[in-house]
Amino acid sequence: MNIQEKINQLESELQDLKKQFEEEQNDPKQFLLEILGNELTIKIDRENYPNSVFYFKGETCLLELEKTSNSTYLWCNYGKIWNPISERFSLKYIGTQSLIKETVEEHFKLRDITPFRLSDISFKEVEEHFKENKK
Repeated sequence: MNIQEKINQLESELQDLKKQFEEEQNDPKQFLLEILGNELTIKIDRENYPNSVFYFKGETCLLELEKTSNSTYLWCNYGKIWNPISERFSLKYIGTQSLIKETVEEHFKLRDITPFRLSDISFKEVEEHFKENKK
């Protein structure tokens, strides 16, 4: 194989990688998983939040999983999760809710959850609570 053929082969491989990258960027589930990242920290305070498990990325609370006797709710940080997804992919409320439900159920092996959006202010209160109560 001569140099020009090698260049052509590499350019073809580069185009394939660019196409794959573009497809991944346009995949809403992949986008959500990128927001969540690989290293979520679970925080629990049974005294103050007896029915909840919180998922943090660094110091930012992204999700609250709340179990009641009837249902399991997944409260999503509006500014960090819900709004970026709905805006980027032009999804209405139900579309965003369905996407989050499917992705979280598949990726985290959770079942029968109902995602809802929750204001950033509510999550800020939780973040402050866990900062103040660090052990």
